[in-house]
Amino acid sequence: ALEGMARSPQHDFGLHPVVIELLQALARECGSTSVWVHDFAGDVEAECYPIARSEHWPSSEIAARAARLALDTVADIVA
Repeated sequence: ALEGMARSPQHDFGLHPVVIELLQALARECGSTSVWVHDFAGDVEAECYPIARSEHWPSSEIAARAARLALDTVADIVA
């Protein structure tokens, strides 16, 4: 349902405001969630991709940090 909406509409990086709202709601409801951003260039089922790093974010900082989320980084978000 969100295909093509993951990215910020103004930039080629960062998360779309709708995705930010969903992540905030998930963190509130579940206590924590994670997001990983990767630009697939081939077959999703066969592509290999390293996770470069991980970050830990308070849910209150999602909007500010989402603009700087680097590719192949996992963001662990806690309420």
